[in-house]
Amino acid sequence: MHRNPATKLLEKVPGHSHLFRRGARYYFRIGVPASLRSIVGRRELVKSLNTADFRTALERISLEEQTCRDILRRAQAQLESKNKGRGKPRPRQPLIVTSEKHAQDLARSWFLELEREGAQWWQEKRFNLSQEKRDEELADLRDSKAAITGERGKMLPEWDYDDGTHDVYSFLRKHRFTMDEQSKEFALLTRLFREARLEYVCRQADRMKGKPMVSYAPLFHDLTENTTLLPLPKVTTVKQLTAKYLEEIEKAGKAPKTIFQYQVTVRLLCAVLGDGRAAESITREDAEKFCSILETMPEQMSKRYPKMSIEAAIAEAKRLNDSGGVEG
Repeated sequence: MHRNPATKLLEKVPGHSHLFRRGARYYFRIGVPASLRSIVGRRELVKSLNTADFRTALERISLEEQTCRDILRRAQAQLESKNKGRGKPRPRQPLIVTSEKHAQDLARSWFLELEREGAQWWQEKRFNLSQEKRDEELADLRDSKAAITGERGKMLPEWDYDDGTHDVYSFLRKHRFTMDEQSKEFALLTRLFREARLEYVCRQADRMKGKPMVSYAPLFHDLTENTTLLPLPKVTTVKQLTAKYLEEIEKAGKAPKTIFQYQVTVRLLCAVLGDGRAAESITREDAEKFCSILETMPEQMSKRYPKMSIEAAIAEAKRLNDSGGVEG
């Protein structure tokens, strides 16, 4: 029985960096550098060499390599042009993920962006695709699914795996966010964005096969390209909230000494709770911890215990039987 090529994965041809084979047909395939993926719009570039003959494939691949170099060179130039810009670019704001529910909402929002782009592409292309081109598109989706699920195995290049990181990078770049890549919140987002990409790939394949729309993951079961989500609530950080508070204190005409005391307390609050933390996540236990530190903190701490953390300074003051009280 003949097997549809769309069900087969691309297999690397030994001894050739960018030559792959799907069944008897040869393909050119290369990964796009992470820094250029948001511009090129793809994680990899794949092109059929339209031959099942090995020698012919070798003759044609040099042209595809040159074409690819041109694409990546233009993308690099565009990236450099963006970085130079005209004037200062709008600064990015830290993305504060307050909970797993918040991370899920971000992943749902990203999935909708993918789903709408996929649905629009299908509406525009569906009547102009030959059967051969449709099979190739389906095969690419099959490759993408294998990259997400790990089906490819360990013999292919590192860029061949899709753990969700690229989609998180794209989301952060598009919405002008930054995020600590070593944080547990970043790891959570990559897992959820990976699930979003897998859901999109499966739905897009169903579209091209003429199947009715179904969902594959519970997190996205109620989402279609026509769904409208409520805007995500804006997260206020401890730093933003305390800065606003100090601004109001100054507007109220407080004495300079009073303002200074407030500034000291605010600096301590940011140090104890973390200035990038979501203000909405502060608990009663956090408030009690801060009050306890205020009661035990040595006077003139920054002068008498320079370069020490708050906890270290308190421990040293306790060892020396130092006096407590708010730094003044």
